[in-house]
Amino acid sequence: MEDWRVDIAAAIGRGTTDAQACHPLRCAPTLVKQRAMYGIPDVFRGIVWQKLSGADAMRQSHPSRYAQYCRMSASADGRIKRDLARTMPRNEFFSERGRGGQVLLFNVAHAYAAYDDEVGYSQGMNFLCAILLLHMRQEHAFWVLVCQLVTIMNHLACQLAVELFKLDRLILSCTPSLHQHFAEQGFDVTTFTSEWLLTLFAYSFPLNFTYRVWDVFFIKGFTYILQVAIAIIRQFEGDLLALSFEEIVFLLRDIPSRLHREPKLADAVSLLFLLLLP
Repeated sequence: MEDWRVDIAAAIGRGTTDAQACHPLRCAPTLVKQRAMYGIPDVFRGIVWQKLSGADAMRQSHPSRYAQYCRMSASADGRIKRDLARTMPRNEFFSERGRGGQVLLFNVAHAYAAYDDEVGYSQGMNFLCAILLLHMRQEHAFWVLVCQLVTIMNHLACQLAVELFKLDRLILSCTPSLHQHFAEQGFDVTTFTSEWLLTLFAYSFPLNFTYRVWDVFFIKGFTYILQVAIAIIRQFEGDLLALSFEEIVFLLRDIPSRLHREPKLADAVSLLFLLLLP
């Protein structure tokens, strides 16, 4: 935290470390990216994500557009409402039916469906909206969705099979013995990792883990999501090599829960993230 404050203060030519004065939007983009690669403090995360995605500039260029989209009709409203109670139900912010975070979640998803009636509301969008709303106001979340996240989702809607094939090739390249073991067991790892990719690890992984992934994703793009998937699989390579088909299925399904239960394990996977950085 102190490094962020000192470096940002230096970038804007101020001799202060006050959090408000050291607003990341005032500092050099290169400095922000360098710092973000190694983790963004919670107090700055929402602001930096907006900066890195271009959402801040887009929002300022269209100051009343979000309110207009909120007032428009959208054919996806029924599907959005059905997903509200399924989105992070254990998180206090989204736990109260028809109130609090659920209202904001509906607003953002509805506004996007009105903004882009061709795409509307797609699988996994509720979890992306939820992660954003935990860090920023609803209008800001909408513009981050518009500027970066939905572009990725639209790509996956058409090219998920291609990205899963890339992941399979990465497994072959990085862990050939594990790739061979999967083949011998008749196991297709891509069927169990599509959920990871579609929600950018937002569906069931620990929030702090997901935040850390997104910090770098906003800089490196979707390629980094594939790299994180490989890092997770490599962390469990020793276990997976000794398992049968059914046991492999159970372990992969249990990985998010294990990261919840074992913070040290999540830390170990996070250390692998650093190896992915240039």
